[in-house]
Amino acid sequence: MGKGHEIYQNAVHTKGWSEDLMNKMYKDFLTEDEIKEVLEGKDLYLTGDQVNARINKRNGIFDKMRKEHQKAEKAKIPKIMKRQKAVDKQV
Repeated sequence: MGKGHEIYQNAVHTKGWSEDLMNKMYKDFLTEDEIKEVLEGKDLYLTGDQVNARINKRNGIFDKMRKEHQKAEKAKIPKIMKRQKAVDKQV
């Protein structure tokens, strides 16, 4: 019984881990339904043009996220500089 339980727990853990990874890695490339189907064991066939279109779409999403992140980081600079000036005055 001991080994069987370990094998079962490992399978349950691996299933959850792989589902999480699949959802994170293929978000914005595959649709939610396509991810679900792949996780259910179905094959997914895409043409080269479909793959290129999805990569371009995903890259656009990543580019937008990167720009938003850079904007947020840039907005922090004045606050950091203000704190640094206050520290410099104390020294």
